[in-house]
Amino acid sequence: MLEHSGETLLAAKLLGQVIEMCSDAPGMRPHLARALWFLASLETKIGGDEDTVAELTKRARTVRDLIDEREAPDEDSGESFMRLVSWMLW
Repeated sequence: MLEHSGETLLAAKLLGQVIEMCSDAPGMRPHLARALWFLASLETKIGGDEDTVAELTKRARTVRDLIDEREAPDEDSGESFMRLVSWMLW
């Protein structure tokens, strides 16, 4: 919602906080993967470092691979990462 209202930097900050909250708890992996994926997207929009974007994207995929019993196929798209989370942490 923040991104769509033009608050891109605030959205990126919030996603960074979500990533910190999720840590490595198995039950939080869907939220972590989603937050990492969308933070990479926001970093691209705000002109973030390419290495940072690549690392966030790679980490999102790695965390996604650790999620058991995923129903949707693995696609590198926002929609696919949205489907990882059935309820919102933020």
